[in-house]
Amino acid sequence: MDGMGAENKTTEVYRSPIGRNLKYVTHLTRKSPLTVLGLLILFITVLLAVISPYVAPYPEDITYASHLEVRLKPPSLVHLFGTDDLGRDIFSRVIYGTRISLIIGLIVISIALTIGSILGAIAGYVGGIVDEILMRITDIFLSVPSLVLALSIAASLGPSLVNAMIAISLVWWPWYARLVRGQTLTLKELDFVEAARSLGVSTHVILLRHILPNCSAQIVVQGSLDVGYAILTAASLGFLGVGAQPPTAEWGLMIGYGRQFFPTWWWVAVFPGIAIFFVVLGFNLLGDGLRDILDPRLRRE
Repeated sequence: MDGMGAENKTTEVYRSPIGRNLKYVTHLTRKSPLTVLGLLILFITVLLAVISPYVAPYPEDITYASHLEVRLKPPSLVHLFGTDDLGRDIFSRVIYGTRISLIIGLIVISIALTIGSILGAIAGYVGGIVDEILMRITDIFLSVPSLVLALSIAASLGPSLVNAMIAISLVWWPWYARLVRGQTLTLKELDFVEAARSLGVSTHVILLRHILPNCSAQIVVQGSLDVGYAILTAASLGFLGVGAQPPTAEWGLMIGYGRQFFPTWWWVAVFPGIAIFFVVLGFNLLGDGLRDILDPRLRRE
């Protein structure tokens, strides 16, 4: 009995820190109704992205299907969001657009985050002329409005969804470079980095194992906020004609396509716009919640 009691006590002591941390995170999340709302919106968004091909009532309307006998029909029980000028069901296209927009946001931020984090860590840790060159290149990118620069790059590469994603990634990386460089300048002076350096640990190992992991909280918060903005920027490029091309069911392209029918047939453009609004709102609320949880200095009581 004594042995079993000691074993249980040891297990309890070992597990308690994790349990306490999970309870603390859950407590902070529950204290913020807006964070819960953001999580709910994103849960629904991810769920729709996964099951969209199976729940869309008219999956053939995702592409170039044509049903002219029901063109420009208003919202009804048969077509919840109405139809466009080709008779395609807008509800089906908006649902499938969830998958496209989510993929755009995640891929764009993953690329920008990777490039910016690596360059920012190198600039902050190495310093000197390397830091100067990398930061001046960063300043050049930051000196031009992000949408204008993304529009220029996308137009140069040619109108397509892939080129739009490349353009947004090239625009977004400087923000992460600045963020990680600032963190690296502080971290490289701390004892654990000095100890690793004195033991002869190589620079790339220090960056990958000591510097970047300790920047992860700030990177995650910034990334969660930026996914929504990346989706919004991609939608803007689609709206302007240099992003996704027909018949892709991308929300920005759908809004740009529907503006010629506004306001008489308002539903063609309004429902994709509402979808963008809610997804961007969800990511912003989640980013604010993560900031409060991961950075106690910024926590709102």
